[in-house]
Amino acid sequence: MVCSAGDGARDAPRVGVRRPTRIHTFLAGAILLALTRCVVAADGGVADVASPLREAGEMCGGIAGLRCADGLDCFFPPGSCGRGDQPGTCSPRPEICPYIYKPVCGCDGRTYANRCVAARSGVSVDRRGVCGERGEPDGAGSSGR
Repeated sequence: MVCSAGDGARDAPRVGVRRPTRIHTFLAGAILLALTRCVVAADGGVADVASPLREAGEMCGGIAGLRCADGLDCFFPPGSCGRGDQPGTCSPRPEICPYIYKPVCGCDGRTYANRCVAARSGVSVDRRGVCGERGEPDGAGSSGR
């Protein structure tokens, strides 16, 4: 709507319709893709029809949001935590871990005894050392898994 002098909005700024930019087009496409990827399954749950579940050793996560099959977790390279839409690899969780204390900070912001213990919890490693050693409070790590 464009204001006219006759409607009492003489001092109001004029607002016009602008052409969408590339980022607007990209965001609209991404939203549409996200909305059309899921359908309601027969049992009332939601099923992802855009991509099959990934198997062990296959790429997961990333901008496409690829998910791993049951019994597998998406593990990201150390230090990435999936930031910047970086993909990970589908892998099973380890069943047993060595009793060695080499602390790592997980992508969930928690400290784990070693890489294996973090992986057993389904968490990727953000960095070596105890979380909070860099001056941030414990639990202030990245939000990825």
